[in-house]
Amino acid sequence: MRRVLALASLSLGVLAVAGIVGARAAPKAHVMKARADQSGPKVGATIFLDPPYDRMQFAPPPPGVQPALTSSEALTASGLEAPSNATVQLGSYTAAAGEGTYRWQNQLAWGFSWPQCAPLQHDYGPETHVPCTLWLFIDADTGQMLEQAWQQ
Repeated sequence: MRRVLALASLSLGVLAVAGIVGARAAPKAHVMKARADQSGPKVGATIFLDPPYDRMQFAPPPPGVQPALTSSEALTASGLEAPSNATVQLGSYTAAAGEGTYRWQNQLAWGFSWPQCAPLQHDYGPETHVPCTLWLFIDADTGQMLEQAWQQ
């Protein structure tokens, strides 16, 4: 439970820097174990997580590239958890920091995504669009957590 709370605190800090509000780890009751083999499912087309800004994207991996870790090995190495309904894809993750700099640029990563709505920080009204897909990106070679992000 301590690790989940630490992850939630870390995620909030990372997401606040990225201009995204709120993130939390998946409940422990619905933990994903093994899901993909070495080659794993790959991203078919570039996914833009924050249109219209397009600062964060998950693109197909370069042809012929194989990760050092399977998705389940990367998840275990990261010490994190994902819900059992998570979708896992291998891809190339890019997150711009601004002014031509990047937090991550074309980083081979396992992307875990699942339906979960972002908590609202203010009462905005019924017309407010709430992102309801949470992504967890983990380095496919080291198992290091890259970041969590809400897909807009």
